[in-house]
Amino acid sequence: MASSFDEIFSRPHHEFEWKENVTPLASARVVACVVVAYVLAAIWLKRSMRGRKIKSLWVIPSAHNAILCFWSLAMFIGTAVAMKKELIKRKGDADWMLCFDPRTYKSAKGSLFYWSYVYYLSKFYELLDTALLVLKGRPLTFLHVFHHALVLVMTYLWLSSVQSLQHVALLTNTAIHVVMYAYYFLTTLGFRPRWKALLTRAQIVQFVFSFACSVPFVRMHRASKRGCRGYDAWCFNAFFNAALLALFIQFSRRTYRTNNKDAAGGKKTRAGGATGDGGRGEWGAIAAAAAAPTASGSGSSARRRR
Repeated sequence: MASSFDEIFSRPHHEFEWKENVTPLASARVVACVVVAYVLAAIWLKRSMRGRKIKSLWVIPSAHNAILCFWSLAMFIGTAVAMKKELIKRKGDADWMLCFDPRTYKSAKGSLFYWSYVYYLSKFYELLDTALLVLKGRPLTFLHVFHHALVLVMTYLWLSSVQSLQHVALLTNTAIHVVMYAYYFLTTLGFRPRWKALLTRAQIVQFVFSFACSVPFVRMHRASKRGCRGYDAWCFNAFFNAALLALFIQFSRRTYRTNNKDAAGGKKTRAGGATGDGGRGEWGAIAAAAAAPTASGSGSSARRRR
C-alpha cells in the first residue's frame, strides 16, 4: 500500500525507509514519465514563446532562489547531523562513508537516507528552472535540459540501489548550493556579488573531490568479496559527471577569458553577470551542473539566467 508525504514527514527521520512503488515518487516508471513529460514540456513551451519573453515575473525568481537556498541549507545541516550520529554509532569507523557493506545497508533506511530522499524531491522542484528560463526569453540549451533530466534519474538511483558515497556527495553538493542560490538570489535583487569566480572554482574543486573519493571506493569494492552497494549506479554517475566536469572547465575558461578581454576593453560582460534576472547565463547552466550527483561527491542542477 502506497504511503503519503504526510506519513513520511510526520514520523521521526530514523524511521524512514525507501520502498519501491510504495514511498511517494519512488518508482522508475514515475521518473521515466516525469523525464519524458519534462523534455516535451520544455520543447513545447520554448516553441510557444517563439522568442517572446515576459518582462517581469514579479518576485517569483527571487522566491524560487530563496526557497532553494534555504532548502539546501536544511539538507546540509540535516545530512551533517545524520552523518555525525552514524559515526558515533559506529565508534568512529568512517568506512561506511565510502562503501556501504551489503550486510549492513540492505535498504535505504534511516536518517541518512531520509535526507537523500528530501534531496531527490528537490530535483522535481528544480524542474521549474526551465519554465522560468523560457518565460524570461533565455536560451534553452541541450545541456540545461539534459542535466535536469539526468540528475533526477541519478538521485533515484542513489536510493533505489542504496548507492555508496551518496552522503559525501549530498553534503558537499548542498553546501555549494547554499552559496550558489544565495548568489542567484542576490542577482535577482540587482546586486553584483564579486565572488562569482570563487564559486565557480569551488564547484570545480567539488568535482575533483568527487573523483578523489571514488579511488578508495573502487579499491574497497574490489577488495571485498561482497563489494559495495550501488556500484553499477556509481559507474553511470561517474561517467556522466566526467562529461560535466569537462564541459564545466571548458566553459569556465572560455567565460573568464572573455570577461578579462571585455574588462580590458572597458566593456560590460554579460557572461553570467548580475542582470537582475538571476545571473544564470551559460555559466549558470554548467556551474549548476556541478550539482549532478556523482554519488561520490556531486554538483548542482543546471542553473541559468531567470
